[in-house]
Amino acid sequence: MERGHILEPEAREAVEEKLKKKFIGGEAVWERDDNPNIYISPDGWVESDGKVVEALEIKCLESAKIIEAFLTGNYPQEYFPQVCKYFIVNEDLETLYFALYTDLIPELELQVWTIRREDVELALEEMRAYEDAVMKMIDRDAQKIIELGF
Repeated sequence: MERGHILEPEAREAVEEKLKKKFIGGEAVWERDDNPNIYISPDGWVESDGKVVEALEIKCLESAKIIEAFLTGNYPQEYFPQVCKYFIVNEDLETLYFALYTDLIPELELQVWTIRREDVELALEEMRAYEDAVMKMIDRDAQKIIELGF
């Protein structure tokens, strides 16, 4: 994880060069308007008319995951909930760029997937309902702890 954080600026630069886009931000947390406990920390974004319509998620994973993604042509599916969360937190978001970056495998330095809202639309309602339910349970349990005087 630490290594990924170190590589992130280099990875963002590589993504910008590949996509011919300039991403802003990187050290921010987005919260859902109706529940600030549901949030995401983007690695960059693009604004249009004052709205964030594109975002960037960078992962610098172990070599086996980088190779697997290349061979399957898909980003690691364990990140699908995180992908969806971008669209749940930011209702204006149209496109998420999911990037895998490594400095260890010369031919596989950068892989980028373009994920549009319509690509994940069916999962968003279910995932949003799940997150809402989890947050309600956490709030309920926190209130019980407060009432018990802890």
